[in-house]
Amino acid sequence: MTPCDSARSRPSRTARISSQSRMSRSRVRPSPLLLRTILAAHLLAVISSCDASFIVTPPVVGTDGHGMAGGGRYHRRRPTGKFTPATACDDECESDDTIDRDVRTFSTHHLTDLTSSSGHVGMRRHRNSSSWIRKLFTRPARTNDDDVPPPRTRYRFEYDYNALVIGNATDQITTGMILVHPIGVGIGRWYYDRLLSSLRDEYGNTGRRTVVLVPDLLGSATASGPTDEFGDPISHELPLLNVTDWTRQISHLMAESTRRGGGGNTVGRWAIVANGGCSSIALRVAAESSSRTAPFGAPVTNVVISSPPGLSYFLDGTDPMKVRESYRALSGIVGGLFWWYSLRDNGRFVREFSERNLVGNPDDLGHVWTPNCLSAASLHGGRGRYSTFAFLAGALRDGCGGSLDALRGRRDVRIDLIRGTDTRRNRARSWFWTRKKNKRRRGRTTGDDSNDRRDVDAVRNDTDLAGGTIRQYLQNNGNRGTELFVGGRISLAWEDPNGYAKCLMELVSEYET
Repeated sequence: MTPCDSARSRPSRTARISSQSRMSRSRVRPSPLLLRTILAAHLLAVISSCDASFIVTPPVVGTDGHGMAGGGRYHRRRPTGKFTPATACDDECESDDTIDRDVRTFSTHHLTDLTSSSGHVGMRRHRNSSSWIRKLFTRPARTNDDDVPPPRTRYRFEYDYNALVIGNATDQITTGMILVHPIGVGIGRWYYDRLLSSLRDEYGNTGRRTVVLVPDLLGSATASGPTDEFGDPISHELPLLNVTDWTRQISHLMAESTRRGGGGNTVGRWAIVANGGCSSIALRVAAESSSRTAPFGAPVTNVVISSPPGLSYFLDGTDPMKVRESYRALSGIVGGLFWWYSLRDNGRFVREFSERNLVGNPDDLGHVWTPNCLSAASLHGGRGRYSTFAFLAGALRDGCGGSLDALRGRRDVRIDLIRGTDTRRNRARSWFWTRKKNKRRRGRTTGDDSNDRRDVDAVRNDTDLAGGTIRQYLQNNGNRGTELFVGGRISLAWEDPNGYAKCLMELVSEYET
């Protein structure tokens, strides 16, 4: 080869630089941090379309014409750690905060072994994760041995509960009523404050005595800052709370109130009221009472479920591993971004979401709702997010079939429903969970108006497309299944407290001793 041929065969300097630049660009790979940042930004838009059943941010109470105190009271709580029985509410009781002349707030504690340690078990996250998104956002395992969990920790939850005693009769059996609030961003016992005001005004002088207790559920509001049994603060994220943990808390409070009742207010029977997804807690408490495994002696005679989910919620279980993986993912960057986005700009997203999905009339929320919501969500450094993450992960969707089976044929336990007259369909979607499509859905086309109409009718009648309603199931199960309607859409106890109080007392008072 001649020198001239060699020169002609070599590429020019410009061509070599261009080729090297292309090769360099082909080897460049975005860093994991960059990928996480890009996906997190994209997920903010996805999060805004979550299902209403997951982001349940109820309206809160305030000085808006309903006779209750204004917002922002949560930050004034000073836990005493001393249990004060609500059944002995008189002038000798010292409450941390009085929100009404008859509604008082007391402090107690619950020492428990949480039944789930999935917040700390070192799962093989890349092997078990069901999608690359969960692989990317799942927190690293905390232990070297994937199969050996850390030592079990006993958790001490100090929390507040509201108490109201209505009625003057002391010679009759006193009815204890537990109001279980929903779980969500900034939610707490104040979800029922308007209802307490209506119960006091309408039934304060009735001949039947009723003791109403409204606790903050574990991981929510005042109950979101647990310590270990020695009083040392818990520095890590909370384990995955589930139905069993919340059931134990409610049962413990009921047992304490039954044992320490005074002044003729000893509870002789119980009624449990729950909203939406938390109905699984109420049913579990009732089932344990029916099987005589509950720590309290007085029987549960009434369960009232407002805004009940579809029948599949009560009968279908969930994959525990999927729940654990979703909770672990939410406990990482995804959940942190979700919590920040929900509370940013004075809680604008939470309020707008609630106006669109949780109430029939946006004016029903009231102008003092946001301060209370932000105040409760900010307690203990915002650690209430872990109960919300457990709810989002599906911890309450473990099926109520076992509880309903235990209550089958028990006509002394009445399970009734309260619904809203606003039956508009909620079109929000969830990123973590998708409902199974049956044959009718799979065969539906976008332009088939008749199928769309049937689908809306199914939601209106709470009929799963597979057939049946929760009301029909309860009636066939021997648990009465009465259904009453009040004004509102989903947050019924807040939207129409007077109508809700009337229906509630009607259902509970119908029980014949």
